[in-house]
Parts: sequence; structure tokens; C-alpha cells
Amino acid sequence: MKEGYKMTELGEIPINWELKYIDEIAKVTTGNKDTQNKEDNGKFPFFVRSQKVERINSFSFDGESVLTAGDGVGVGKVFHYINGKFDYHQRVYNIHGFSENVSGRYFFEYFKKYFIQQVYKYNAKGSVDSVRMEMITKMMVPLPPILEQHKIATILSIFDEKIEITEEQIKETEELKKGLMQQLLTKGIGHTKFIDSSLGEIPDSWLIKPIGEIATVVRGASPRPKGDPRYYGGKIPRLMGTDVTRDGKYVTPKNDFLTIEGAEKSRFLKSGTLVMICSGDVGVPTILAVDACVHDGFLAFPEISKDCDVEYLYYILILYIVNSIVQQLMEEYLLI
Repeated sequence: MKEGYKMTELGEIPINWELKYIDEIAKVTTGNKDTQNKEDNGKFPFFVRSQKVERINSFSFDGESVLTAGDGVGVGKVFHYINGKFDYHQRVYNIHGFSENVSGRYFFEYFKKYFIQQVYKYNAKGSVDSVRMEMITKMMVPLPPILEQHKIATILSIFDEKIEITEEQIKETEELKKGLMQQLLTKGIGHTKFIDSSLGEIPDSWLIKPIGEIATVVRGASPRPKGDPRYYGGKIPRLMGTDVTRDGKYVTPKNDFLTIEGAEKSRFLKSGTLVMICSGDVGVPTILAVDACVHDGFLAFPEISKDCDVEYLYYILILYIVNSIVQQLMEEYLLI
């Protein structure tokens, strides 16, 4: 053990830090409002079970608080810090009344980082849909001296602010890109003559063809039975839905691997192949960065006409296919 540290239930911490349960350092209550109580342009913040803060014209609390969702998709993900007047949902937990030796901002930073781990301790299903009071009250928190808490909270708050600014800039840039993509993929560059089409106005030199005429379309495949050691646990990567994000053009499978025998019973595709999710997050396209097998939850375009660039088709799919019904894929039109 490092000099100046001690071993605790939470691992090594500085020797002058304390460990306390939340119910030893704060009070925990729930609200008495429902989501329908929100009021547009209300005077006070209204905390519900999402990261979005609604408004309301009443307040039931005035002071420093940390709030988190008690059920729904926000469990372990939704956290708010406030010092002032507000109201809150009946399934939102309000942690407040902090002891003199506790910084609310420090507590907020620690709680939002580690609370999800605490919740999983109480749930054997592997998924969490609700929070019980004791999940919060019996969570242990390491407490540095109060001045150190303030310094830690200040440093982390500065980074939170920078992240918020960066995320807002990214959001604005994404909106600009959407507009530019719409313009480029429907009006092109430098065209002066346009014609009406089933997709709206397009340059008169462009053609409209069904996707099936410019690319072969196949479905991924998975070896059966699932989990059979003859097929699974090898070194050949297999693309899964969890590998794909909406903002990732190229993808390298990292979450699942097959044996050679498993790959023979799967759909093996070369790097550079365009694929698209056809179950779950329907319509999201991506391009393989490496040779890989592809799960049966994907459609793939292994052969594309020389008249169509694969990255261009990727953006076309984003513009015209994302959120559409996959069964109608062959009826959709493509500009080339």
C-alpha cells in the first residue's frame, strides 16, 4: 500500500479521508408531482425522470440538492445539481441537507460517477429499471477534508463546463452538416438545370435507379446454435449492432469473435463493404474497416456498381433510409 493511504471497502484512499453512508451525511426524499404537472414557461425548474429540465409554477424545495431518476431509462444516468427553488417528480430522489463537512458539488461529482455501480449491486437481472431508497442511503462516499472537496469539485466543474460547450458546438456543427448533406445529395455542385422527380427537384443530368440495380443486397448470417464453442470464441471478428454508432462512418468489430468453422457458417465480408442495421437501431449504415463476419441483424452491399462510390451510397442511406422500414429497402430510390 502506498504511504499515506489506507485500505477501505472502496479500495485505497488517502489516510485523512473518511467513509460515510449517504444517510449519515444527507437527507433523501422524493417529490409529489407527476410529469403532467409541468407548465410551459413556468417560473421554476421541474425535475422529472430525464436529463431535460421542465418548468413549473410551484416549488416544494429551496436549497442545495442533488437529484436522480428513481425509475425508467434514466436510472443511473440522470443527475442534476441545483441550489435554489424547484419542484420534482414523485419518482425523483432529492439528496439534500448536507452535513457541514460535505460539499454538495463534490458529492454531486462523486455520486453521478459511481451511483450506477451501487444500483447494480442490488439487481441480479443485469438490467436496472428502478431505484429503492436504500440503494441511495446505504451507498458509501469517501470524504476528503472540506477544503479539498471544494478544490476537487471546482476542477471537475470546469471540465463539465468545457464539455457542455464542446457538445453544444458539436451539435451545431452536426446541424450544419445535415443541411449541407441535404443540399449536396439533392442539388449537387454547380448545377443550373433541374428536373422534377419522385424524390423532388434534382439536376437534369442525374439518374434515378432502385438500389437493387446498382448494388447486390444480402443479409448477414450467424452460426447456430448460439454460443457453440465450435463456432464462437475464436479470433475472427463479427460485426454486432453494439459496434455501430450513428456518427461512425467506419467500424471495427470489437465485441464478438468466431472460429474459422464459425466464420464458414456466417456471412464473411471484405473491408470496405457497406452494411446497414436491419433490426434494433434500424437503418443505421456503416462501412467495415476490416475483413469481418456480419451478424444476421444486418443487410450488406458487397458489390456496388462502378457508377456509385461506396461512401456516397453511405450518405444516401443516411439521407433516405435511416428510420425507414427495411422491408421496403428495394423500393427506395437512389440518385447516381
